[in-house]
Parts: sequence; structure tokens; C-alpha cells
Amino acid sequence: MIPERQLPNQQIVSEWVLKIIAACRLLLGSYMNITESKPICYFMKLYCICFSAVVISNYFTEVYENHTFSVFYVFIVEYICMSFLSLIYDYKLFLDFFTTIKTNDRIIGFERMSLITHYTYMIIFVNSVMRFGITVAHGSTTTKSDLGHLCILLTFTALDLQYLTNIIIFALLQNRMKCLRLFLASNSVPICITARNNVANSIRNVRKSLVYYNNLLDYLEGLGQQIQSMHYTDLFLGTLTIGVVHSKVMIYSPALIVEVTIREVEKIKAILTTQILRTSDECLRFELQTALQYVRLRPFRYTLCRAVPLDINLLFTATAFCITYVIVALQLNHFAE
Repeated sequence: MIPERQLPNQQIVSEWVLKIIAACRLLLGSYMNITESKPICYFMKLYCICFSAVVISNYFTEVYENHTFSVFYVFIVEYICMSFLSLIYDYKLFLDFFTTIKTNDRIIGFERMSLITHYTYMIIFVNSVMRFGITVAHGSTTTKSDLGHLCILLTFTALDLQYLTNIIIFALLQNRMKCLRLFLASNSVPICITARNNVANSIRNVRKSLVYYNNLLDYLEGLGQQIQSMHYTDLFLGTLTIGVVHSKVMIYSPALIVEVTIREVEKIKAILTTQILRTSDECLRFELQTALQYVRLRPFRYTLCRAVPLDINLLFTATAFCITYVIVALQLNHFAE
């Protein structure tokens, strides 16, 4: 067990990145409960309401004066939904989620693991570069005033941070499932009488793995309505913005990560099955069978509002919806002419 003062730099950096993301979301009008002081919480709520109201009113004033309509309307609506939902749920459970994950890691022996994976850092970097490039390109070609351009920039930045929060959560779960698979694969399974001295340790590792797997799913379910409402809003409104490729990549990235996590769970099942066939100890075989049965009865799945499975099929479903949406729009435009 590593003392807190000796935590690796990578873990310290990941914790600071999460704090910076939380602070930036708060500054951009998405309320997060980061203190127990009620007066401070009320002040931060008032700030978020005022900030969101100023951004929204300035944007619609700009649109009304120029008599223009664009796809940015959809993102403004999504920003309004995000700000409203943050006031309802306060998103404190997101911070608690990362804390409980750290505790769970220490129990099984994964205390050196970072809360943010290398792939997530890469996504953050690529997103920042793309957002900067899009902002510069839009600023050089737009006919909107500086105030309208600033409102759009703040809205996109707030939404990007929301997308990144979803990506970090699902990427963290995928990384933990991968480490759990490697932990089970390295578990010593006796196949002869002379190796039975390792049975007790193997049984203990199987039980720890099962508890760890169960806790991961419980922690994800604990986020409940917060992550459901946040991602469902992103998915529904993001599907309408078929021309904004960057935002669609950010919205549907969790679907790919969940699909990879599902594959990791399938590999865990295969490892447990192989170990059941190899072991010669009845007690260990019973523990392995119990773990395998539990994983089969409670597989890793994530469904939005109990209707839309979050997996690789979501990409094809959304693509088909967008194609239908474009065809209908073209037909209506043809009939109007």
C-alpha cells in the first residue's frame, strides 16, 4: 500500500485535471457542488444562473438583430438543458464516483492506477486542438459580432467539458475492466496435487476480483439519473446536428468505449471458463464457477432511459437516422420549390 504522499506523479496529475475540468465547468455555468457550505453553494448557483442567462440572452439578441438562423440554435438549447440539469442534480456524485473508484483500487491492489488513461489524455489534446482550429476558422469567416462569437465559443467549451466528463467515466471503467482481466489471467490455478499450496491465495484473488467487478457496476449505477440525463440530452440533440462532425465524435465516443469494455468482460468470461477446466481443486472450481455465473447474470451493459443501448450499434442507428433526416429535409425542400 502506497502512502498518500508517495502517490505517483501520473495519479496526481489526473486528480488535478479532474479538478480543473470541474472548475472550468463551474465557471461556464454548469453547477457542481464542491463544498459543504450552504451560503457558498447558493452563491455558486446564483452565479451559474446569471452566467447562463447572460450567454443565452446575448446570443438570441444577436440572432434577433441579424435575423439569422443556424445550427448553433441546437447547441444553445443543449447548453440550456445542461445548465438546468446541473442545478437539479448538482453533479456531486461525479466527484464521489472518482473517490470510490480510488478506494476500490486500493482494496484489490490497483492503487498506482491513474484516474485518467493515456487515451483520454489524447482525446483531451485532440479535442483542444480541433476546438481551437474550429474557433479560429469560424472567427475569420463569421459575420457575427465579437459578442455573438464569444457566446458561441463559451457554449461549445461548456459542452465539450460535458462530453469529456462522459468519456473520462467510461474510459476509466474500461481501463479497470482491462486490469481486472489481467489480474484474473495472472491468478495461479493449480492443475496438479503438488501445486495445491496456492489454492487459498487463488480463492482469495477470485473473491476480490468478483467484489471489484460488482463494485464497478454499482458505482456506475450510482450515477443514475445524472449521467443518464446528461448523455441522453447529448445524444438526442447531437443527432440533429448532422453537419458538426467534431461534436458528433465527442458525443458518440462513449459508445465505442462501452463496446470495448463489453469485449473485456467477454474475455473475463473466457478466462474463468478456462481456469475452471484447468483446476483440480474443488473449492477453487466452485469459486470460479460462482464468479462466472455472476458475470453472466450481470454483464456490463449500459442503456439510456432503458430504451437505447449504448454500444457500437448506436453509431449505425444514428447514421441511419441522419440519412433519413437528410432525405426528408431534401424532399420537403423540393416540394416547397
